[in-house]
Amino acid sequence: MKVYKTLDSPILTKADKAIVCLGMFDGVHLGHQAVINEVVRQAKELGGKSVVITFENHPVTVLKPDVKIDLLTSPEEKLKLLEWLRVDVVVMLPFTREFANQTAEEFLEKLMRTLSFKRLVLGFDTTIGKDRQGNREKIESLAPQMGFEVEYFKQIDLDGRTISSSIIRKLLAEGQRAEAHKLLGH
Repeated sequence: MKVYKTLDSPILTKADKAIVCLGMFDGVHLGHQAVINEVVRQAKELGGKSVVITFENHPVTVLKPDVKIDLLTSPEEKLKLLEWLRVDVVVMLPFTREFANQTAEEFLEKLMRTLSFKRLVLGFDTTIGKDRQGNREKIESLAPQMGFEVEYFKQIDLDGRTISSSIIRKLLAEGQRAEAHKLLGH
């Protein structure tokens, strides 16, 4: 697995047939694993590269600095889990105010220049860009114009319970470690 910390220079070309997913992936829980496993599967099927774009720090630390958030995994632990999932390339970016101020179009253009990806796989509720304006409708309209496919992954539940990092954090805060472990899947 190759790890990059910036999108400032080309990483992959069209010949690499990259399948990309994007997210914080805090905890790399079962929902995250489902999305990432699908990206890895699709990349293998195409003879391409699986790419995960994630962040060193949680966006909340920049967007709402007065809110304290306990991460489920450190950046190093996250990288180990992504390697365990057999991801080919990880781009782990610092989430900064400058990054947060990009429009969805600006960010996607930068991704295309750097990764030349074929398909973008996103979680069911993922938004991109300043003020979360890159919602599903916007991204689905930009994709054909920019020359990539977009796929939204369905919400993943376990035993009728939604799997999310915030729910896992809440379970841990309440001392429900076994339940949190079940949703993490590791």
